[in-house]
Amino acid sequence: MLTLSSPTTNFQVEVVNPTTISPELSLPITELARKSFGTHMSQQDVWSHVVDVDLTVLLWQGSQVKGFLSANIYSEILFIHGVVIDHNLKGLGLSKKLLSKALESAVTCYTALTTQNPRMYQLLASFSKVVYPSPTHGIPEGLLPTLKKVVTHEFATDGVLKTYYPTCLYSSIPTAKSQEIDDWFLSSLDANSQRRTTRNAFVFVGRR
Repeated sequence: MLTLSSPTTNFQVEVVNPTTISPELSLPITELARKSFGTHMSQQDVWSHVVDVDLTVLLWQGSQVKGFLSANIYSEILFIHGVVIDHNLKGLGLSKKLLSKALESAVTCYTALTTQNPRMYQLLASFSKVVYPSPTHGIPEGLLPTLKKVVTHEFATDGVLKTYYPTCLYSSIPTAKSQEIDDWFLSSLDANSQRRTTRNAFVFVGRR
């Protein structure tokens, strides 16, 4: 277990066997996910993405779960299902700690995820030599067959998943620190420019 300390807080980052997560954690984990992605997510949906996976990383503050990462491990790809941090703890770099711990536990050539959030693209980029797609290049044709074994929804080299979600995961898509990235997301995902919402998503793959 990795312990992170600051003058006022104490966090632990722990890789756990998903099948050993107690049912008592179902409610707090569901509440974390709903605050991040919306109340339309059922407890069963959230729980299946935390338990029915190959890898789960929990962020603890004392006896309380304040975040989690869940993923599946394929022969070449670590596929991230989700990274969730308590809203009050955002901006502390805790998502990076969760992903770093997951990457320590999975020896793969690539890390992939689907998202509507430009900050997730930037998070993946911070752990990758190169990320596809980007504002300047698409997914290499040679990588598409491998990636499509993991993400079965139709997509091309631009990485856009049309109508991937039944509704936008966010009341308003989070802004990126980079205006270029932000504009690219809204344009590529055909998001409503005022509401910053869309049903489309990106699939990203980073080479480690």
